[in-house]
Amino acid sequence: MSRVNSKLANGSDAIIPSSYELSEVLLTPSNGEVRNITDVVGQISIRESIYSGSLQADVNILDAANMLEKLKVVSGEVLDLLITRRLAGGESDKYSHSFRIAEVSSFAKLKPGTQTYVFKCISEHAYMSQLKTISKPFNNVPGALIQNICTDELKIDPNELSINTETKQTITGVYPRMRPIYLINWLTRRSYDNGSPFFFYETLGQGIFFDSYENMINKDNYNTFKHAPTMTTSPGSDNHIKGLKNRILKLSTDLNMSKYKQAAAGAYSSTLHTLDIAQKKYKKTTYSYGKDLKLNKSGLLAKDTGNKESGLMFNDRVVEDHSESTNFYVSLNTSAAGGGSNYHTK
Repeated sequence: MSRVNSKLANGSDAIIPSSYELSEVLLTPSNGEVRNITDVVGQISIRESIYSGSLQADVNILDAANMLEKLKVVSGEVLDLLITRRLAGGESDKYSHSFRIAEVSSFAKLKPGTQTYVFKCISEHAYMSQLKTISKPFNNVPGALIQNICTDELKIDPNELSINTETKQTITGVYPRMRPIYLINWLTRRSYDNGSPFFFYETLGQGIFFDSYENMINKDNYNTFKHAPTMTTSPGSDNHIKGLKNRILKLSTDLNMSKYKQAAAGAYSSTLHTLDIAQKKYKKTTYSYGKDLKLNKSGLLAKDTGNKESGLMFNDRVVEDHSESTNFYVSLNTSAAGGGSNYHTK
């Protein structure tokens, strides 16, 4: 879609896909009295990602009535957004969402009587997650455990959830006194389906999802996007609107090609320490990139030529021989419970 985001006049048709009508912005401060602040909102930006369990929104405020002081906004207040859009041809969209103000930032006084600031907002369940921790036994597949956390702990409406409970392998243990969102991420790392990872994320239009990468790519295509740096169609035409809607705005990624950082994380050599409390057995296992299986048969590290001046040797050893540089510690209890594996089981 277009980089240009603009508020529409009431009742107007959108001439670019990113145009919208900010129908209503309701602020509920600590006194419980709902205020309509639509007229002081200059711009909104809502972000969603498969790597985030909550929507995030930036709401820019142009305040000429000292609203911040009069309503005593200090974060935690409810902010309800209603966004509508009518495309040429009669098609219409409508989005509504309830946020919590997580932070008031970027405060500035442009001139006497006028001030600007930004409400940084997150979804209700993400804010609630900061107010509680969970410490209790569990025994189920990760998908079902995540669904229970969403409904029982975060009080999310089941109609807003789409949770894939067909994750492999039942796990047993005790939640280590973690906040619900962090615990969901903890369980997500333990979830798999035919080798593909799972993601827990929220969308503005469809709600909260927990699904595998395999299922995501097997679904019907949402749309087909093209990388078109320039537009040759006439502004306002149907082809121009369609081109903007299907246009890729930016292609970027972190290549993460730093061996300096990867070496510290144990990518090339590490040591695993396991302690079985029940059997009173301690085991130490070393990992070496050059000796174990790897996806790339040729490897990412250059072969040692024996020349210390080549830059491949560190303290007279190659990188994959420094197994003591990164250590992982895992506590096991083989007699703790039957009928399931613990969190760390492969």
